[in-house]
Amino acid sequence: MYESWKFPSWSNTVVYPGGREDPEILEIERNSTPEYFLQEYGADFASFVGKIFPEWEEITHVKAIKFNPDWPNYIAFDWGYTNPLAAVEFQISPSDEIYIWREHYKPFTILDDHINLLKNREHPEGYHLDLAFGDPAEPDSVAQVSRDLVPCIAHEKLKADFSWMDGIKLIRSFMKPIPQSSNPYNPASSLLVVDEYGTPAPDKPRYFVDHSCVNTIREHNNYRSKAPIKGQNVPEFGTRMDDHALDAIRYALIHIYKLGATSSLSEVYGHKQWRPDRDPIHALGSLTLDDTHLGESGGFGMLEGVQF
Repeated sequence: MYESWKFPSWSNTVVYPGGREDPEILEIERNSTPEYFLQEYGADFASFVGKIFPEWEEITHVKAIKFNPDWPNYIAFDWGYTNPLAAVEFQISPSDEIYIWREHYKPFTILDDHINLLKNREHPEGYHLDLAFGDPAEPDSVAQVSRDLVPCIAHEKLKADFSWMDGIKLIRSFMKPIPQSSNPYNPASSLLVVDEYGTPAPDKPRYFVDHSCVNTIREHNNYRSKAPIKGQNVPEFGTRMDDHALDAIRYALIHIYKLGATSSLSEVYGHKQWRPDRDPIHALGSLTLDDTHLGESGGFGMLEGVQF
């Protein structure tokens, strides 16, 4: 129903004949803070002081995402009652691209009702749900999701061995654009080219959010640290507001890429999936992740050899 455009000041070559390298533009950049320059001259209105995800750009990371029934489908929980409970569904491609395609975001609702809402909403063709991830601080919620929806992993090592910053670095590593591979199933293959001269395709991130996930997008846009006061250091975490979907995603990716949670997916994949036509009286048993599975590789969602 609408479209929008943004153009940096140097697109106007009448005023700035040198474009991005015009002497006046370069002088303004030298004498301005990066955030002010990007906002006032670069048409980048997502830049601000204290931004925790500087790589995040809505125009790049937000796009239409279609559910792929051939890939595993995961759901990440951040428990809440007075604060919204966030349940974020995402898929991981064979080349470790994260596709966040649906969200559930609702306060003042008990977990039984959340689960009923998740089960009874409209699902795409071929829909299945393979595994859930959550915060181990609420073991009763973890057990209930495992029993009534799908096996839920919430390992105690999530918070014992990994910090908030570990999760932020992990998410940022997927947001950064990297060269595109000619074979998406083998990232180590040759680079993708766009013409007969061998021009490489533009770099591409591996982290995408569907347009419908408005709360997840808002949290990414606004996630920031507190501003320093009188030279004092700020706490090493984001402002404690509007981070419910982000916390859910952080829990899930640490479980998958740091704790090796999906290495045991073969134990549950297929016979313990939740599908819309499943008989609801058959409750699912709980799933535990013992130390023998930690760090093993295999299947989707195993990122190896990446430096963080």
